[in-house]
Amino acid sequence: MRTLSSIFTFPTKYIFPVVSVLAIGVAVFHFMDYAKLSQMIEMQPMPIRILIPVVWLVGTIYAFWFAYQLKRVRFDGTALYVSNYRQECRIPLADIDQISERRWIKGHPVRVLLRQPCDFGTDFTFIPAPVTSFSFSWNEHPIMAELRGAILAAKSSSRLR
Repeated sequence: MRTLSSIFTFPTKYIFPVVSVLAIGVAVFHFMDYAKLSQMIEMQPMPIRILIPVVWLVGTIYAFWFAYQLKRVRFDGTALYVSNYRQECRIPLADIDQISERRWIKGHPVRVLLRQPCDFGTDFTFIPAPVTSFSFSWNEHPIMAELRGAILAAKSSSRLR
């Protein structure tokens, strides 16, 4: 069995969101306190005073939403084993409806849509393990081609039965 997801999945899922949200939150509130002391914030119109905490809140929601979706994925040739580090479920390749890669996001997260729900819902996301060979960031990750071929083979063999 081979792990398809990056070794950085655990820190990206559990450590990075908490640390970044806390660090940015401390910086935002420190800035707001400093701005209040120096009278900078009272001179700004109300939308500007509200904008900074709102942007921080939206960033916080996105960081936790993205982290919640991340899963650890292993592959044995016939199925994906998806885990959130607490529980794991087996997903036969024939049950996968579609896979897509977000090339514009660092790490190229892969989103997997399922035909029927598993323990984690009808879709999940994983960050593929980095490749050792040289490739441009806009190229498709090699794991995508491997998964597409395996899914196609699994679907064609299940149709033949």
